[in-house]
Amino acid sequence: MARIAALSAVLLLALLSGCGFQLRGDLPLPEAMERTYLLGSGNSALHYELEDRIRLAGGQLVTNRDEASGTLQIHSQRFDRRNRGVDARGRTNSYEYRQQLVFSLYDQTGKSIADREQINLYREQRFNPDQVLAMGEERDMLQEEMRRQAIDQMLRRLQALARQHADAQTD
Repeated sequence: MARIAALSAVLLLALLSGCGFQLRGDLPLPEAMERTYLLGSGNSALHYELEDRIRLAGGQLVTNRDEASGTLQIHSQRFDRRNRGVDARGRTNSYEYRQQLVFSLYDQTGKSIADREQINLYREQRFNPDQVLAMGEERDMLQEEMRRQAIDQMLRRLQALARQHADAQTD
């Protein structure tokens, strides 16, 4: 039985490696982000999460723009919610949350690789007015998860756009 489980695990890993699946943090950074100057994200949770992700991917954050291989500018970040529905008493019973991130990436010469790209994520939450504390904690977890997903999507998009930029430079 243990032999079958081990063989199944090896087979699963072989299938995953063959399909291009990558674990989080394994996404290579574009060349323009090897030494990143981060601009505009301020003292926020997104800023610290982004710093961690850049370092995990093998990048380095620099404090002097002249030392940077590229500049990542966060133009805006926003998390908001709106009512999606009400019950028979007129009380809110669901919310829609939106995480928005607008960013640009410039190479060392200041040429745009990604100009004002935008990520929008939406999630819905059923709301029970009798469990306000639990709903607040769930909202906080949802916000954190959406922030991470926005950063993941941003890094994947920057990787693709940087590849296109490099191909255009060689043509």
